[in-house]
Amino acid sequence: MDFERVYDRRKDGSIKWNRYEEGVIPLWVADMDFEVAGPIREAFRQYMDTAIYGYAMPPAALAHTVTAWIREHYQWEIQKEWIVWLPSVLSGLGTAARYISATPYAVMTSIPVYRPFLDIGEAEGRTLQAIPLKPGSWTMDFEAMEAAVTPDTRMYILCNPHNPTGRMYSREELEELAAFCRKHNILICSDEIHADLVLDPEKRHIPIASLSPEVAAHTISLFSAAKAFNIPALGSAFAIIPDAGHRKGFEKIRLHTVPHMTLLAGSVCNAAYGESGPWLEAALAYLRANHDFLWEEINKIPGLKMSRQEATYLAWIDYSGLGITDFAAHLEKYGVGVMEASIFMGEGYIRLNFATQRHVLEEAVRRIRKAVEDL
Repeated sequence: MDFERVYDRRKDGSIKWNRYEEGVIPLWVADMDFEVAGPIREAFRQYMDTAIYGYAMPPAALAHTVTAWIREHYQWEIQKEWIVWLPSVLSGLGTAARYISATPYAVMTSIPVYRPFLDIGEAEGRTLQAIPLKPGSWTMDFEAMEAAVTPDTRMYILCNPHNPTGRMYSREELEELAAFCRKHNILICSDEIHADLVLDPEKRHIPIASLSPEVAAHTISLFSAAKAFNIPALGSAFAIIPDAGHRKGFEKIRLHTVPHMTLLAGSVCNAAYGESGPWLEAALAYLRANHDFLWEEINKIPGLKMSRQEATYLAWIDYSGLGITDFAAHLEKYGVGVMEASIFMGEGYIRLNFATQRHVLEEAVRRIRKAVEDL
């Protein structure tokens, strides 16, 4: 568990490291620069040793491993029959959107938010209802949601913990959202891919479907080992769908549009949730230290502000005090690659991935400071 070890990720075809020319520190897309846990690597080796890679099911133990993890970490008791294996959370979002209706309808979400939510809301003739979160607090604006909802609004896509702001929704806020969706007969599709990346040790992730059986019956929850265990390329995701009708409809659409989870993906997922807890705890300690360093240093730079993140390894940095409109483009000239808020339908912020070695982060901060000084 040496999180200081540096790898040359460019030679491995890394999307993160090959987006920019050499010399630019890439802190944009959400994957970590850390070697994965030993049990995950061992699961990979065992799969490779089978020598024949035909059609195969995920390990039989995986359902038990996942239900045990969710019980222990989220205090949510689920049944293994509720689980639908997926290659990615994004494929789950797309499947949920197609399941609701072949006829175009409206999809609501709160912005700024992970870009694919917006794309799915507009795809295949659907209407996107993008409701701004309240700036600063990044809480849901239920008055605006009530004003925007129509009989065509059929799905709300939730991001919890929230990407890009790093917020964890409170029980009260989730209950209000659930009540809003039940009132208007809106299915909730909840992306909870960052559930295990909690930075605030005083907080606990609350899956919205865990609030009550009634809420669960109107929710498709999407989880993955991808972010927390740094295996986004291995296709280890799943939906939890307690309602049998929704589950049957979802599986019918998935069958013809989404690949099955492979034995490799299932094996590494089982190793992640079943044996890699100590690695995750060590990674969280490293990420918390990186977060605290970044928070302190960014807030020393005139014109920049960073609030403490409750979850994820993605800093949401306010640059509205600088008087420019595209800080990400400016930073790239100084050798730092980040994501501009406009990608998430926001403005005046950048998203910065701090899941990297500390000395890399220190150099990035030095370049950010120089970029601001030169404005």
